[in-house]
Amino acid sequence: MMKKIFIISLILLVVSTPALAFAMDEDKDISIAVDALLARPLGLVSIAIGGSIFVISLPFTAISGSIGKTANILILRPVAFTFNRPIGDFDYRADCYKK
Repeated sequence: MMKKIFIISLILLVVSTPALAFAMDEDKDISIAVDALLARPLGLVSIAIGGSIFVISLPFTAISGSIGKTANILILRPVAFTFNRPIGDFDYRADCYKK
């Protein structure tokens, strides 16, 4: 029974994918969908991982005096990518920390 459901689901997925592609007029529509469904949630994950790595590396970056640069790379850039970037614009580059 599960095998039949899996095969039917797979067939429906294969059949509906071209219909979805024809329904979208431009490449921009696809990039907006990919951004909303994949990039933004992955951005949230990268903020959490970057924040954890930043906290772990904080004693070492404090000694070397590179807290700002490290915070920019591990926290501020993922935050800008996730929340400041226009939806569907993957060419956006934020330099949050300039020294």
